[in-house]
Amino acid sequence: MNEFDVEQSPDFVRLENDQLVIDWTDTQSRREYQFDSIWLRTRNPSDKEVAFRRKRVYLFPETTWGKEDIEGRLKKFDHKAVMNDDKALHDFLEAVCMDGIAVIKNGPTNSRSAVPELGERIGLIQSTHFG
Repeated sequence: MNEFDVEQSPDFVRLENDQLVIDWTDTQSRREYQFDSIWLRTRNPSDKEVAFRRKRVYLFPETTWGKEDIEGRLKKFDHKAVMNDDKALHDFLEAVCMDGIAVIKNGPTNSRSAVPELGERIGLIQSTHFG
């Protein structure tokens, strides 16, 4: 993908069988996305109960970082360990969840498959409404 159309808009939006259906045409194909009304309702950010639940479950207390904080807190993980050891993978993902960042070091330098393989290790790569 070399281009990103910031003026993109849906071709058609409709309600069908208790679902929101959005039709899009991008530069390569036509796509249809369906969102169940219950799924949408449980993720509605303007609903105070939903917002409270999301904050309680997904968000941790905000902390700001300075240079010294980042240098002292930034966790680094060995690529082979993350790829082969479930505990190392867990610790890496926990660091990303808690701190928003972690570094994987000693990864392959001449492999185009390293990033997709890491993605598969973390979880099943699948299409979403983000693309």
